[in-house]
Amino acid sequence: MAATKYANTMTERANQLLINFYNQKEGDSYGRQLDEILRWSAGQLENTHNYIQWLFPITDTGFNSTTPLLNAATIEVFKQQSSIQTNLLRSLNKMLDFYGLTLHHNEPDQVIIERSAEHFACASRCWLTPGNHNYLRFTRIIKSLCQLGLTQYAEALFNCLQVIFQEHSSTIGLVTYQHWQQALTDNRDS
Repeated sequence: MAATKYANTMTERANQLLINFYNQKEGDSYGRQLDEILRWSAGQLENTHNYIQWLFPITDTGFNSTTPLLNAATIEVFKQQSSIQTNLLRSLNKMLDFYGLTLHHNEPDQVIIERSAEHFACASRCWLTPGNHNYLRFTRIIKSLCQLGLTQYAEALFNCLQVIFQEHSSTIGLVTYQHWQQALTDNRDS
């Protein structure tokens, strides 16, 4: 009983830390602020492996045990607070830029993500390679966007990745594509 109560208290604290991080009131478990991470260079984004879990939290465990997992209450806070939604979209835009992708709205409610004409060719050299760890990041981003109420953005990212996969299937691999697809279908309307 005491162990369960302790675990629940730790989960609540971790989720409050995540909310505070996205409200820019507190740093992540390494003391880094959201705005600091969003100013990182492409090299920092590529070579640092413990920030993506903070930018795109999900309900299940990943590779970083110091990352809070989303619970139902935290998901509701993320969905309800416009400042958090804005910061989540800032995080998405940062990562899209890193990957050489761009987001725009074709109509007020239609989100499109596509390759950036200016720098996709250059940016994709660091991630469009066989077995690249960024494929896992894409899976996490899709899953997180769905779980946090931004399904249309997850769908737009998946649609863009689907086009890239069709052109580079031997590089990306079918299993990776299926993970992206499953992240979307399993988490849509979470």
